[in-house]
Amino acid sequence: MSVFQQMSLKRQGRKHKQFFEKMQLYPYPVQINGQTYFLINYLKAKATTGSAVISLDQESADEAKKAHRLLFPFYVLHEKINTEGRMRAGINIDFFRSPLELMDANKNASLKPGYDLIDSILELQLKYRKTYDNFQSLLKELESEERSLTDKDLQTAAESAAMLDVLQYQIVHTLGAGTKTLRNWIEAMKQADLWEKLTKAQQVFYQQMLQNEELMLKESKNMPVVKHENFDKMLKLNLDKMKSYKRKEQQEEEAALRHP
Repeated sequence: MSVFQQMSLKRQGRKHKQFFEKMQLYPYPVQINGQTYFLINYLKAKATTGSAVISLDQESADEAKKAHRLLFPFYVLHEKINTEGRMRAGINIDFFRSPLELMDANKNASLKPGYDLIDSILELQLKYRKTYDNFQSLLKELESEERSLTDKDLQTAAESAAMLDVLQYQIVHTLGAGTKTLRNWIEAMKQADLWEKLTKAQQVFYQQMLQNEELMLKESKNMPVVKHENFDKMLKLNLDKMKSYKRKEQQEEEAALRHP
């Protein structure tokens, strides 16, 4: 979005702004019948108080509402992925790789249950990071190419959000259920003189997992995901859920648009 275009959209958006409100102009638009529409939210104390769908050219109320049905779900999924995923995707992979490498060099049957558990968590964490990074790549593509959002982009956002939710559940549930294995593994690592070869941060990482056993089990139980014992089925069920994510809020916002 050019600086001129941004200024023009904000100038138009200010016509519908109320006192003490701030404006949030979303950067990626939607094209309907060749017409480009942008979403603007009005905020007060960080809470959304109103919205508008704006075009720099001649606008159609029907087209603007149609655009809102793509703009709103894409941006709420965008916010969900970034808010929930940024910290989780940034977990240091060395917390898992370092102990695995130590155990690879020291074959010991007593270490195998812990090895298998940590290896499974590493696999889930790598999938989590890849899913998050792939969505960030989509955002960079949208920005660099300055193109409009498509139904395919919305599908990608829904798939990414569903995958991240399922993977996070799998990680927390596996860790919560595996604390006994971790406790035995730490003792086996100490007996094999491998525990002290981990960094202090890595040791604390696993010790905190043991302390948070009850919390992790409670968290996995209360996670707002559709649970299923089969991973692929669980993913499909949560994708269906993401396709209607905050649909009621979208309909309410569409009915109350300040413009057009």
